[in-house]
Amino acid sequence: MSEIKITVSDEIFRACPEFCFSAIICRVKNSPHNEKLWKEVEVFSTDFRARYKMEDINKRKAIFATRQVYKNLGKDPNRYRPSAEA
Repeated sequence: MSEIKITVSDEIFRACPEFCFSAIICRVKNSPHNEKLWKEVEVFSTDFRARYKMEDINKRKAIFATRQVYKNLGKDPNRYRPSAEA
């Protein structure tokens, strides 16, 4: 696997001094539909929907923090939603 260089701008660190980053690099083999995997996804999704109301998602700690950083960077978090919120 070739080397990957990830650079984070100073602007990010100014907006979010506690910023931490990690990455997982792996090879993935796509396969046809996997019933067991989709069952796990469905169980998780059902549980998540039972625990959280849609209007409260942006109040979850990690999502709220990400939205604050977006604001610190001058971005509208309602227009540029964090991936965890989407």
